[in-house]
Amino acid sequence: MRRSRPTHCACEFGALSPTDFERWKHALDAAERIEGYVAVGRRAFEADSTRQEAAIYCSLVIGEAVGKLGATAEAVLGAAEVRRAVALRNLLAHEYWRIDMNILWPTLTEDIQRIAADIRRHLDS
Repeated sequence: MRRSRPTHCACEFGALSPTDFERWKHALDAAERIEGYVAVGRRAFEADSTRQEAAIYCSLVIGEAVGKLGATAEAVLGAAEVRRAVALRNLLAHEYWRIDMNILWPTLTEDIQRIAADIRRHLDS
């Protein structure tokens, strides 16, 4: 069975890697979705496992995308921000049992907004 490809990506599943521009768009789209998920406030967010899981998935996308962008992402976001995004992605993917909402919440509400703003500026330039 052939899978349809996402409308935001010119690559086929299992075929080509996304372009750098597509990776930037994936990261920005994921950051914007997180902004929407956390807009309900912490109490409502913590009561809604679907929002939590969606935000975690989007965090994985951001970490993977900026990690693959390498030096380009470091120039736009700063090396420390890229390292944190990749480290969070690795934690969420490989040490999921260590997820701590007291640590994740500020990342989702503060760091992600900063990343989204930096990516928007980069894509607009």
